[in-house]
Amino acid sequence: MNKIFQNGFLPLEIRSKTKICCALALLAIILFGNHLHNSLQFDSVLYVKNGVNTQNLEKIINWEFISKEYPSRGLTRITIAINAILDNVNPFGYHLFNLTVHTLNTILVFFITLEAFRYFCSSNQKNEKSKAHFVGFLASVGFLCHPIQTESVVYIVSRSGLLAATIYLTGFLFFQRFLNNQKHKKILSWVGITLLIAVFAIIGFGFKQSVITLPAIAFLYWLFGLPSDSKSIQTLKKFQWPICGFAIIFLSILMWKLITDEAFLIGPSTAGEDIGRLNYMLSQPIVVIFYYLKLFFFPFNLNIDPDIPFGTFSLKLLTAIALILVPLWTLFINKSLRIYFFGLSWFYIVISPSSSIITLLDLAAEHRVYLGIFGLFFITAILGSQFVHKFTDPTVRFRRKLLLFFCIIFLCLTTIKRNSIWITEETLWMDTLKKSPNKTRAWINLGRAKTIAGRPQKAIYYYENAIKLDPNFFQTQFNLGSLYYQQRRFQEALASFIRASILAPELPEPVGRIGEAYLALKNYKMANDFLKRAVEIDPNYATAFRNLGVVNYYYLKNKREGLIYFKRSLDLNPKQPGIDQVIMLLKLEKVL
Repeated sequence: MNKIFQNGFLPLEIRSKTKICCALALLAIILFGNHLHNSLQFDSVLYVKNGVNTQNLEKIINWEFISKEYPSRGLTRITIAINAILDNVNPFGYHLFNLTVHTLNTILVFFITLEAFRYFCSSNQKNEKSKAHFVGFLASVGFLCHPIQTESVVYIVSRSGLLAATIYLTGFLFFQRFLNNQKHKKILSWVGITLLIAVFAIIGFGFKQSVITLPAIAFLYWLFGLPSDSKSIQTLKKFQWPICGFAIIFLSILMWKLITDEAFLIGPSTAGEDIGRLNYMLSQPIVVIFYYLKLFFFPFNLNIDPDIPFGTFSLKLLTAIALILVPLWTLFINKSLRIYFFGLSWFYIVISPSSSIITLLDLAAEHRVYLGIFGLFFITAILGSQFVHKFTDPTVRFRRKLLLFFCIIFLCLTTIKRNSIWITEETLWMDTLKKSPNKTRAWINLGRAKTIAGRPQKAIYYYENAIKLDPNFFQTQFNLGSLYYQQRRFQEALASFIRASILAPELPEPVGRIGEAYLALKNYKMANDFLKRAVEIDPNYATAFRNLGVVNYYYLKNKREGLIYFKRSLDLNPKQPGIDQVIMLLKLEKVL
């Protein structure tokens, strides 16, 4: 028995898989270890540092929150809250979590590729198993180390895509193992696996909506693995024209409904109002072909905020559609190429929710292809295996493996370099500004980064340029006004605060800051009016009450009202800056 265990094929295969998994985990640490201590950036600051619920776990992990926020990536927000409880705002824990999930996904990709290769090739020969390991290794290494994956791993909020991918890949692997089991011919087994896939899809929906494509991928995988003489295939062939006709009619009605009703299927959205679903859908074929696929083959000039124009009916759009449909049709009609059709279909189906009906403010984002791009790595790995194994000469094979090895090294170095761009907000957005000088967001975020770095004059420069591109961003006007105020440029600060209050009339802060600017300009009546308006909007606005106290007590000679305002400010926020002077005054006036 021991002899069988030592020399048998199964233990050797297990050891081989274990070695590959360990190598993948080690490579993940080497690739992304340089980012574990980097600061939180972009939306991560909003969701982690400024998140209302992240500091109180009891407020977020309860049935009321889950039932209400589940479709809005509620499960992702729970993981961020747990990170906040364990590690406060220390970025290490957040980055380590993302890297761990990415490593797990890479290992899942390895096993899924093994199963898929064997399923489509239908061979159990020892050399085929060795080839399957080679294909699985190539696909998983590509998935792990391609620079286009960087944004998903190092951008904290992108963990929604990482976790959704974990659920997706795990569910699909279960389905693959089910098909390899002879019990899959039983009806009850099919009912069970269908329910299991549904459960995975529902759980994954709490992380990201793209998981809804899991049943379609599972069905496609099962269909293309069937022999041509199976009953299912014969039935589909018999009714192919009625099925095609029904599909065309259904898709036509669906498309008409999507275009005429912005809220259909996804509900109201700011992106739908600002961009329009038709504009978004017309842009996506161009984005998929000329941005995502271009970065896959030529991983240069990656950009967190690419400058992509809206799509229109044009030759470029028709070319993109043709480049999507023609390869798919060519691979579909050739039975020997169905394995490639599955890989390409995986890519298009998985990215379809965010590249079709779900209108998003950003026309393109690299993290959206995180899971879908596995389909391309699957195809590339098979082609890479053929590139090596088509020759029996060991020397030729070694040289070709060496060439693939250098390609992997190139991807790894490019990824490490891309990671270094994410060190700080300043380096990230300076890189973005070089590549997208006409995008307002790069200028705004550089202004914010310079403010944090204590360089207000530089921050003013970037904010002013952002306003030249688009004056209708509240945050730009408000932040610029605050910087002007700090530099005692009160008249300019007043103008910026007024514009900010017009852009967001429901917020008390810009109105309160207008009052502060008028106070600094010694226009006490206007200061009093705007500060009163601010506390009408928010009766708990402690700073505005304190400033009302200053205006009335010292300048309008309404000492009694001024003391009331001071007392109200103290009650609302006894820890606010400058409150010690207020306390001394109230004690002197015997109010306390």
